[in-house]
Amino acid sequence: MKHTRPDLVFLTLLVIVGLLLAGYIYLPAHPTGKFLEIRIDGKVTATYPLSEDRKQQIQTDDGHTNTFTIENGIVYMKDASCPDQICVHTKGISKSGETIVCLPHKVVLAIVDSTQTSPSLDGISG
Repeated sequence: MKHTRPDLVFLTLLVIVGLLLAGYIYLPAHPTGKFLEIRIDGKVTATYPLSEDRKQQIQTDDGHTNTFTIENGIVYMKDASCPDQICVHTKGISKSGETIVCLPHKVVLAIVDSTQTSPSLDGISG
């Protein structure tokens, strides 16, 4: 069977379109990475990349403080002015969806992917 020139052009275009579609679907549009999202009383107040080491203090509106560190892509709560210190004794987090919570101060440290949006609350029980 002999292929004509229009057949070869059509097949070449079909392969190119297929490769472009596969690249669009399977390759991310922007670089992905993990971030630390800081939430105070349910509101996102800051986001930091896990790729950069950092030590920072968080201060709530009532004057309470928590200090976190990012070291080698792992987040730790290093210090907190709360009485129970559960957040300080929580192991470091580095995977998407993991959190460290300081309940008395309503502070949440959450790991998110760059493609994720901040989850919203469905409701508050009291």
